[in-house]
Amino acid sequence: MACQPLAFPAGGLGAEYKMPTKWYVFGRNLSLHGRIVQYYFGNPVNFEEELDEFKVKYSTELGVSFSVDPPINILGYKFRQGGIGFERAGEYDAVKIFTTFPF
Repeated sequence: MACQPLAFPAGGLGAEYKMPTKWYVFGRNLSLHGRIVQYYFGNPVNFEEELDEFKVKYSTELGVSFSVDPPINILGYKFRQGGIGFERAGEYDAVKIFTTFPF
């Protein structure tokens, strides 16, 4: 299967719900988050097989994450949030691990 270079999303729309908890880890308050994000691609991403062509025009991500307050300082960067997401783009599925570190 040949694969062309991936296109960056032309736009996206999402929502995240923060659920504060009374849990503490290393003296930091822990919050849980649920999120859904819809990405739209300006130029569809083409995944080509020998006899079939499939174009990805959008993808949807569902994820859960946690955040800590105050953030953890790692080499001068502040780690605030990390999690895991499941993304579906047409016939393709992916598991994503994401974080706000180092940004």
